[in-house]
Amino acid sequence: MEFGSDTFTKSALLLAIGFPVTELLLSEAIQYLRQQGRPLSGTLQILRNLLIPSLASLIFLTYIGHLDPESWVIRFNETVLWICTLVAALSLFDILLFFDSDVGRQSPVGTTVDQVDASERWQARIPKLFRDLARVVLILVGAAIILSATWKIDLGGLVTALGIGSVVIGLALQDTLGSIAAGVTLLFEQPFKKGDWLRVGDLVGKVTDINWRSVRIETIDMVQITIPHLIIGKQIISNYSQPIRAHREEVFLAYAYAHPPNLVKQVLRETALSTPGILEQPGIKVGTYKYEDSGISYRVTFFVDGYQDRPAVRDEFQTRVWYANQRYRLKIPYPVREVYQVEAASTDLARVSNFPRTCSRCPYWRQLRWSRLGIWLRMRFSIRMPLVRRFTQREIG
Repeated sequence: MEFGSDTFTKSALLLAIGFPVTELLLSEAIQYLRQQGRPLSGTLQILRNLLIPSLASLIFLTYIGHLDPESWVIRFNETVLWICTLVAALSLFDILLFFDSDVGRQSPVGTTVDQVDASERWQARIPKLFRDLARVVLILVGAAIILSATWKIDLGGLVTALGIGSVVIGLALQDTLGSIAAGVTLLFEQPFKKGDWLRVGDLVGKVTDINWRSVRIETIDMVQITIPHLIIGKQIISNYSQPIRAHREEVFLAYAYAHPPNLVKQVLRETALSTPGILEQPGIKVGTYKYEDSGISYRVTFFVDGYQDRPAVRDEFQTRVWYANQRYRLKIPYPVREVYQVEAASTDLARVSNFPRTCSRCPYWRQLRWSRLGIWLRMRFSIRMPLVRRFTQREIG
């Protein structure tokens, strides 16, 4: 190709004008789509950063640099170009197929008029982790085919090398691969999703991210904890956000026996209805729980919008209960214990102490042996022998 030929001129103009203009237009489109929250910006970013520069480099080396098409530089550029094309195509396919699975149509004023439940669509039932794994596998297979076509490499030897390498990698990363396999199984079952409140063992928190090997949970104390899939798959998981996000809460309160239960129930129900955050549906229940030593215990059951609202709503409700008690003069009982003093034991002891003096006046009792008298007194009055000896030695004889 000579300098000044049509092919050379077109290639030079394309690189000098077309490449910068294309990069500028793609940058503006990416910025706009990011502001709109559209995932297509990721695909355009692949085009701007990888595909277009690779294409421009190949055009420059082929039509301006006059390099041999069989040289390793041209082959390397062709390999990079086709791999970038494959990545961009898979990214666009993923967006077109799965983006609308959880997006409803919006009315002109911004309110949802035809919101389709994402759980009813088959796209939403496929975990994102599985889609990412499938895309990685397709990229690897496509890259192998591209290498075979561009560099004339026998795929049989490549497959053998990959097989041996996969065994070595599998042995070295068996814990990581186990976590990934457990994560795929866990996400296919979908016992939870991002935004749900979970209890995993003794840990309670909100799911903030689900990635390849772990789940990130943020506790109420704003502490982020990472749990590997291999561990979370062996735990009992309690999901507080399913089947409904509303969470059931119970509060126990005690009142004195002097207050009628119907009055107490009415006051507690009205207080719960006036508390912000307590839902009117599924409903509020107030019932007599049990009779205790110092009063009657009542159980108030209500629902809040989410598990994270529990502490604030519970605090507000119990605060309002105190003011309601003051208005209706309801008393919360204190623990009371009544102690009764019984003087029967001292009376019996005095009676026993006078018995020897009375017996000393009778001649018959003087002739009894002290052992017999002690046995009889012990059987009759259930008193001990030292007490009898003390009385008898002092009062008799």
